[in-house]
Amino acid sequence: MAFDTKRATRNAGGDFGRAIRSIRLRINLGQAALARLLRWPQASLSQYESGDARPSAERLIGLLRLASTDDERGPILEALEAYGIRVGDLASTLAPPREDSKPAAFSVPAAPAIFETSVSAEKRNSL
Repeated sequence: MAFDTKRATRNAGGDFGRAIRSIRLRINLGQAALARLLRWPQASLSQYESGDARPSAERLIGLLRLASTDDERGPILEALEAYGIRVGDLASTLAPPREDSKPAAFSVPAAPAIFETSVSAEKRNSL
């Protein structure tokens, strides 16, 4: 028998909806403002909060980034697990940067050849 992600999410809908509402109230936003922040339709957010619809895994990850308490994270993680995504799979995606870590090394791209040619021409003219 296949695992029914819609049923699992709907069964957890009460806790899941409370988690979304908790995030919303903690950051002092209404549904429309949170929907704008997440770039979702407000109607979708309302359906997720009421348990009438289930968000995609991508949207769940977006919510998880806003969650800060176990009560907020738990239902979101359960819904992600219904998609087959485990917390360990998200560690690198959700981990905040370490304070002691140095910025990634980067290299400055080489100057375009046109600049090299013009510099060479200037040097030749000054000689």
